[in-house]
Amino acid sequence: GGGGTTTTPAPYKDRGSLDSAGGRDSTVDAQKLHSRLKEQFRNQIALFRQGVYLITGFKIDMSQGGDNDSQIFTVRSVYGEREEDHLKFKWSPKKKNKLDMLNTDMAHLLMNGAGGVYVTQRGSWPGFMATVTLQLFDQ
Repeated sequence: GGGGTTTTPAPYKDRGSLDSAGGRDSTVDAQKLHSRLKEQFRNQIALFRQGVYLITGFKIDMSQGGDNDSQIFTVRSVYGEREEDHLKFKWSPKKKNKLDMLNTDMAHLLMNGAGGVYVTQRGSWPGFMATVTLQLFDQ
């Protein structure tokens, strides 16, 4: 058999679960971590939105649809002249990712223009949005 001595490591202490005499409370630590993670998440979302705006020229806001199974996206172009110049889309992920454009003044105007063909004949929202950008840019 092998002789020699072995050392036993010091017992592990979970520093987050020390009692109040130890000066730290795990609930407070968890709340601080949760708070920091929420703040980081908010910051990352803001950066992402800013990047999307810079790359695509569209500011996109999302809100809950009235039926809780859908989302409403309000889309504003960097080239829109007024705040009310926007498109609204209703997205229902549970319904085979169905995307519908809601009736706004801008939607009516643009769908009756050259860009409407991309949706009505080809089913292409990206093609339509590219036309929107070019049409507003040229104004």
